[in-house]
Amino acid sequence: MDKRAVLSLCKKYAAPAGIDPLTFLALIQRESSFNEAVPPRLEPAFAKRYTFKQDLATSSEVLLACSYGLTQMMGQSLLERGYFKYFIGWHNAKYPLSTPLTIFDSQMAICKGVDQYAIEPEWHVEWGVKHFLTKLAFAKGDVHKALQAWNGGGNPHYADEVFTFREQLVKEFL
Repeated sequence: MDKRAVLSLCKKYAAPAGIDPLTFLALIQRESSFNEAVPPRLEPAFAKRYTFKQDLATSSEVLLACSYGLTQMMGQSLLERGYFKYFIGWHNAKYPLSTPLTIFDSQMAICKGVDQYAIEPEWHVEWGVKHFLTKLAFAKGDVHKALQAWNGGGNPHYADEVFTFREQLVKEFL
């Protein structure tokens, strides 16, 4: 996706939430290189730690243990932020003549919800911002710590890498 288009989305969602749009754009650059169609990536350690303990159907466990889109949001993080409940409402409004999805069809909602999320780059930024806000709250407003939490702590240099991208983006856009 064009970097300027992604920056526009960051201004639309990150700025009103009090998140520097260029920092969020740098996070996106670090996660996906602005490729909204980056293939889902299964995170085995995440799956073992989080999703395989939920007693879900195998397909849902795997889908929740994958990362998606511009921000590489984990399916589990989408679940925790309420995306799938949002998706059920969106789906039922968009397709009123089809069999409505319900919370009781959570396996189907996860499968269809992930498919739709993958093709909606604006949702990548919108839901990524919602998730980053929880990381900022956890880090008591410390952006460096919030970025480390975003990454799950696996890469001790992750936040510094994002800030390096931000410096390059500042030169490009300011």
